[in-house]
Amino acid sequence: MIYFYHGTDIEKVKTKALELVNSLRKKKPDAFFLKIDEENFDASRLEEYTSNQGLFVSKGILLLDRLCAKKENKEGFIENLKAISESENIFIVMEGKLDKATITKIEKKAEKTMMFDLVEKSLKSEYNAFALADAFGRGNKKEAWVLYRKAIDKGEAVEAIHGMIFWKVKTMILNGISEKDLYPTLEKLIDIYHESRRGKYELETKLEEIILCHSN
Repeated sequence: MIYFYHGTDIEKVKTKALELVNSLRKKKPDAFFLKIDEENFDASRLEEYTSNQGLFVSKGILLLDRLCAKKENKEGFIENLKAISESENIFIVMEGKLDKATITKIEKKAEKTMMFDLVEKSLKSEYNAFALADAFGRGNKKEAWVLYRKAIDKGEAVEAIHGMIFWKVKTMILNGISEKDLYPTLEKLIDIYHESRRGKYELETKLEEIILCHSN
């Protein structure tokens, strides 16, 4: 029997796999436990580990720790995949990033599969920051405020949002757009940044005030 854990978030993969190991060991205190990694892996002994009779009287729990990281170990593991899946012993397979073909082969033989990938930073948050800065530049207080609150709620750093708005205002001034009205706003943006760094007040609150008060 195979429980398959894999993905680019190796810390989460490891945590979840070990949670299962600990849970099974509590439920099956008489079962033997063995961890096999690239250092002690021996393909010729897999038949021994997968056997339902002979060497082990009680059923076992085996943790296979990233065997696919090394080519020769991966080949030996994949060759014995069928026997592993049919064994009465429980195999917890823990892997990092794998190619699609390997994932498919293991998934087909696994009782359960769980994947944990690191979330790559998408362009969506950057797009929202640009949209916020654009709304601010157009003097659309409502749209800018809504985008601001969404960005904050999603965990965007307020310093990054401040920087984007500051960049927008400075660009507008350099392009000769409403210089007279924008200089005070630029000065306020500079002031709230430095004052918040000194601990006088929260940058998030003061930046929100500027967004709500700004108009062209």
